[in-house]
Amino acid sequence: MYGAWGCDFWARMGEELQIIVQAEDDIMVSKGIVQYKLHADDPWTALSTQLNESPDFSFYYKWVIPTDFAPTDEAQIRVLLYDDANNETIRTSEMFSIYSNRIEASIEPTLLTYKVGQDLTYNIENDSDNTISNLEVSLLFAGGKTINSEYNVNGIVIANPYTWTIPDNNYYYSQNCYLELSLTDIRGNRKTVRSDKFQINANTELPSPFNESIILYDEEFSFPTDALYKEQHQIIKFVKLDSNNLVHALVEHRYSYYQDTATDRYEDTFVYENNTFYLTYDKSTNSTSSKVKVCDKNYEVVDFEIHLDVPYVILKSRDRKEKYYYSYKSGSYFVNPIAIENGNVPTVSTISKIDDVQDLSLSNPASSILLNGYLWDLDIFTNVIWRYSFSDGQIGEHEKIAIQNNAGTVESYYIKPVSDGNIIYFISYRDSKLVKIDTESLIATSYQLPFTVSSDRADAVKTSLAAKDGRVFIFGNGRVYELAGGNVVERAHVAYTFDGSTVDYSGKWNDIGCSKAIVTESKIFLVLDDALVEAKPTWTNHEMLEWDANSNTFIKSIARTANISYLCRSDVEYIGNNKALIVLAQDVSYSSSLHRYCSYLNMLDLETGDIVFLGIMPFKAKDYVSLVNDCGNIFAIAQNSGNYRSESYKLTVDNLWEKTNQVNDIKFFKQDNNLYAMWSYGHPFDGTWNYQENILNDDVLRKNKFIQIYPSLGSITNFSNNYLGTRIYLSGNYLTSTRGDIYTLNQDLTVKELIYDDESNYFNPLKFESFSSTFISCFNKSNNGVMDFSLLRDDLTKETFNTLSQATNKVAAFDNDLIVIGYGYEPYSSKHLITKIDIASGKKSIIALGMADTSNNYRKVDINQNKYVALAWNNFLTVADLSGDIVQPEINFTNTESRVTNGSTITLSWLADDNQDELVKLEIYKIVGRSRYAAEKKSKIVYNSYTCPISGTFKKGVYHESNRSKSI
Repeated sequence: MYGAWGCDFWARMGEELQIIVQAEDDIMVSKGIVQYKLHADDPWTALSTQLNESPDFSFYYKWVIPTDFAPTDEAQIRVLLYDDANNETIRTSEMFSIYSNRIEASIEPTLLTYKVGQDLTYNIENDSDNTISNLEVSLLFAGGKTINSEYNVNGIVIANPYTWTIPDNNYYYSQNCYLELSLTDIRGNRKTVRSDKFQINANTELPSPFNESIILYDEEFSFPTDALYKEQHQIIKFVKLDSNNLVHALVEHRYSYYQDTATDRYEDTFVYENNTFYLTYDKSTNSTSSKVKVCDKNYEVVDFEIHLDVPYVILKSRDRKEKYYYSYKSGSYFVNPIAIENGNVPTVSTISKIDDVQDLSLSNPASSILLNGYLWDLDIFTNVIWRYSFSDGQIGEHEKIAIQNNAGTVESYYIKPVSDGNIIYFISYRDSKLVKIDTESLIATSYQLPFTVSSDRADAVKTSLAAKDGRVFIFGNGRVYELAGGNVVERAHVAYTFDGSTVDYSGKWNDIGCSKAIVTESKIFLVLDDALVEAKPTWTNHEMLEWDANSNTFIKSIARTANISYLCRSDVEYIGNNKALIVLAQDVSYSSSLHRYCSYLNMLDLETGDIVFLGIMPFKAKDYVSLVNDCGNIFAIAQNSGNYRSESYKLTVDNLWEKTNQVNDIKFFKQDNNLYAMWSYGHPFDGTWNYQENILNDDVLRKNKFIQIYPSLGSITNFSNNYLGTRIYLSGNYLTSTRGDIYTLNQDLTVKELIYDDESNYFNPLKFESFSSTFISCFNKSNNGVMDFSLLRDDLTKETFNTLSQATNKVAAFDNDLIVIGYGYEPYSSKHLITKIDIASGKKSIIALGMADTSNNYRKVDINQNKYVALAWNNFLTVADLSGDIVQPEINFTNTESRVTNGSTITLSWLADDNQDELVKLEIYKIVGRSRYAAEKKSKIVYNSYTCPISGTFKKGVYHESNRSKSI
């Protein structure tokens, strides 16, 4: 009586035991009783009595096994059945075991404070009733790390103490550390416990002249105990050094986590915070200022500058609408953002929920369609069709309409239906049919397609429909078909010719992701997703073709579109004026038990191929949102994945016909005590082709822009009528571009003339500061594992040198030397590499430390006119004076004695070296206990050995003339 479990059956306290009873009788089973006992000598105890009045008898009972008794190996279940004549049948199970569900354990570290590089030692105490088979220990800090995992099906022996060596990379340092112990016993019981809080301190030691780093900001958020998928970062994003060697810094502190707070598919709790703070650090006093909030999670800081002792920031809105602002510190706060570019862009201003109904098909854009005031449900199985009235977002009652069904059993599910006049057309993947419904005569007719429409969504969405002026077209199988004379006939391939080159998708239809047909007042467009590499005249994110129904050909006027994410899962609805809305809904959570829903509304410009982000929608939809254009009013019918209802919303879009300008590489620059912002592009995306230039009009329209920020906000101006390059930098009266060009500037900052043109045309301009009266610009390019530099003077002569730091370098030029900081090549990979170069001799001094950033490293380093350098990584900051010699002398013992005795003598021998051959003095000290005595001093460095009696330990030091030393 164990079902499929057989004789190995056992149960656990506190768990559900499922008891399934099925019985038959020649009369009728009228009653069933379920009983249990825990020991052979115990009386039976009733669990459930079930009465029956039907011919068949079956029931299902869940017994939650109590926990208030000792484990047993003699448990039994008994079922008693009675028929109408009170005849009794008894079935009794074999004895089975009920094991304890008790797991009691704890874990604690042996210390309250550790340091990276140390051994973390901890003890596990276990008082569980069953043997433990699986043990896992995790270190919880800002993140999480499994540090021990053991498994043995027969049981694990707890062997205290346990030790894990903390890596010496400052990754694991935290004020809020916990050890988390997860145990599973051989009976399947599981439990997780957490230690008391402890901390792991960072290693802040650095090579001279930096000596040490500081933790500039450490306000680690302590997550709730039920937090899941935790993430936290405290990162210094920008550093600036002023003329007084004061460091100004911006720190971003962001964290996020989930909490499993909802049931079924309702949305769970997701917490996300992202704040940026401004701080200063004074190395001379080792003091840090109080933090000042710059912005919250609605903005990202994209550049930072100190101008006349005031911090300024450029902000980008995080709402994906490409809006840029500036702000500055006034007193004790940063002022509200002030618009620089794209202050008025298309945006969804209001989203009003109107109604909801218990019919998910209305939210599927392929399952229903709005026509003449009704939402028609396009599932036809009999001689009826269902519809809802729809007025200003209100959804009426479900209405059944009798029809003459000549189409058979048909269903619209994956391919969006279309209408023309009073006619609805849709494609049913059942038997691959085109279905026509006349909503006046109420006749449904179907037509066989000449190709098969897959029942798989990923394949079905490659087919789309368009209807206009009494004609209906099917785009599928790489071809265009039309309903004509009661048959679906082929009209053309999905193909086009551009400037003599033909692209034909009839043989490559499997390569596209999906197709979307869009009907405007006068045109039909076909958009193909993932048709990129073979497009003409250039690659494109999506093919956008115009279908000419008169000539049965495609015309391509949009050479490239902006990118539309997840087009195949989106609904597209035309709203007039050559604009179409695109909506997407998805569940973006990490697991099947957690849910977070996101929905986005975009707008496609059919004249230029531009995509404009309109806003985040409040829909709780995993899959489906349907857009409805009701006489110029825009509605969305969205699936609610929590309550399985369709909800209607009215959308209001402001600035619908405004354009959004592209902004690339926006940053500050200073000129004549004024502060400016500059960027490239500065125009709306235009994917049409310029036949004269043989490039996209988007490339032709590009410009380099600037605007005055201080002393007052100016107007946006072009540096030149010509495009100068993707990135440009200003140094004094000179402008340097990515094209290897240098220009002089007029007084109004517009370009005056080109004075230098590098013919190789692939040098990159650098973040360059000139504290010299002659140097005006610096370029670099990668060359087989090193970086070649060209440093130009105002007479256009140049100095060349190389470093082992990669392309994101910052360079400061002085009259006699250079300081270059970048992301290191091997053997300094991933580190800040500081290279100081003597211009006259070419001699280099190198220091590598910290962790560098491959893309934005120049933001985290700065060099001032005093040759002070500030470097940041994570939330660590270090500052040093690099005006002198920056490399300490090297001392290495060469004697081989490994053991000495008191009363004997030893000869110490060594080699000493200095990068600039400046070793001038040698001192030897004798150390006895905690006292140090000068043993011998030499004014010349030629000595490389010393013989001394052994009565203590010895320490020696080597000095050079800049008073820098190293001792061992």
